[in-house]
Amino acid sequence: MKTNRRGDDAFYADLDEESGLYCVFGNQSGHAYGSYASLEEAKTTAKGLEEMFRETMMARKYRSREMAKNLFESASPAAKAGLKKSSRDYETVDGVEMCASINVVEDTLAALRELHEGDVKVAMQNRTVALGAQHHKHPGNYFGEEGDGEASLQIKKRASNSKLDENQVAMLTQYGIPFETVPNSYKLNPKYVENETLMKKVNAALNKIPDMPDDIWVEVPGKAIVNDESIAAVFRLNDKDTINNLLPLVTTLAVAATLKETSAASLKRAFARVSAALNGDLDVVDKSKKVKARVETLPQFARKKKPTYNNKE
Repeated sequence: MKTNRRGDDAFYADLDEESGLYCVFGNQSGHAYGSYASLEEAKTTAKGLEEMFRETMMARKYRSREMAKNLFESASPAAKAGLKKSSRDYETVDGVEMCASINVVEDTLAALRELHEGDVKVAMQNRTVALGAQHHKHPGNYFGEEGDGEASLQIKKRASNSKLDENQVAMLTQYGIPFETVPNSYKLNPKYVENETLMKKVNAALNKIPDMPDDIWVEVPGKAIVNDESIAAVFRLNDKDTINNLLPLVTTLAVAATLKETSAASLKRAFARVSAALNGDLDVVDKSKKVKARVETLPQFARKKKPTYNNKE
């Protein structure tokens, strides 16, 4: 079961497009975890799962030695009470349990990866700001390594399909940082695209069509976007704090991490490392290297509604 919609939380309730049932979905994968007779039941279960998820990730964020061993043990009684069993009748089908387990682990792993990528991106941000303020230019992409892992660490220009909001435009303008403005445009209203008869008329004589709908063309709002000069202008500023504040508005951070080798021993260590993290084991594989809590965050205004590299509050 799938849904095209994505919620803001780790779990959300929505109408499944394939089955027509109300389901609870994981935000990262879109997998459904159960079907319900009513939207209210699905929302209640989604809320319970979300509370469990947030409590577990908060515990991992601060690496508490007292954290429970898994997602459900770490949840409060109130969160567990939010879960409701579906009232539907079921038949036993081999493989369902494993599929469901893989789905929930997949979503938990995605959140865990986001958490650890946040550590890497904080380090990238700090390095980029320090070198950029010192040399007044983009310090360039670089490579990082740790133990079995290595990564290409890239500081990219913010994508052109990511528009600057009013506050971001105001901040860039305040410091004289240039950006581009894409004007309003128009496109064919999607609700008419599959009307073959109408489309043939449009193709034949757009301006002569009788009874032409007045909303067949829809306006696409203009937007402000970042260009190459935006990044260069930020690095030309003299104040390190200002560079730190503006950089997330004009760049995105990308981490392409891989294992240095894919030998059996390396893969075994990777599985052990991730398994330890999922189970809340702080001593991981290398007991000589204690895991440190990372609480640094990028500037508050740089956070997206659905965070990419800051931890959820």
